[in-house]
Amino acid sequence: MAKVTQGTDRKSAVCTKRFAYAPLTTDNADTLAYGDVTEIKDILITTKYTPKMNSASQYASGVEVDSYVAKAGGTLDVTIVNTNSADEVALFGAKVNTSTGVLESGKDDVVPDVMCIYSTMTSDGKINLYKFPKCKFTSQGENVQTTDENGVTFNSLALQANYKALINTGVDMYCVKGLDPVTDKASIDAWFATASGVIVAEV
Repeated sequence: MAKVTQGTDRKSAVCTKRFAYAPLTTDNADTLAYGDVTEIKDILITTKYTPKMNSASQYASGVEVDSYVAKAGGTLDVTIVNTNSADEVALFGAKVNTSTGVLESGKDDVVPDVMCIYSTMTSDGKINLYKFPKCKFTSQGENVQTTDENGVTFNSLALQANYKALINTGVDMYCVKGLDPVTDKASIDAWFATASGVIVAEV
């Protein structure tokens, strides 16, 4: 007999909440290490992650006799209010000229691996937590409009990351869903406090 469960605890996300990142400094078979977490308050507008799958099928005598599907990381699309120079250095590998104080970006930039951390809120007020432990971000550019008689249009900045599995653990995403923002506040705050390992919160 089929198992039937009530789906009222599976609520859709309706709002983005917190956003943070941390540099991935070491990822090998023996060691996994991150730098300090930088959380940016009131900046996250939209998020979307799309897993990538590699698949293959084997045919014999005109029929499919076997198939295989492997997960292969994916893409993470994030829209934020904007960045500052420190964000550009940490996320995109840009450099600040020490003589002029001007941000410089070019062909010699090395885009670093970072952990991306964020949270969303569901329609019943619960919090979902996400960590993508190994991402490379690129800016999708700005689109700014002039103020005219029709009003003001706020600009935002679109970012896209390719995320992949860690060498150390093979994990490409961590997620905890359905936390209460009051009773689980300590677990939610701990999620954003460190990138070294996963904070396991009781649901």
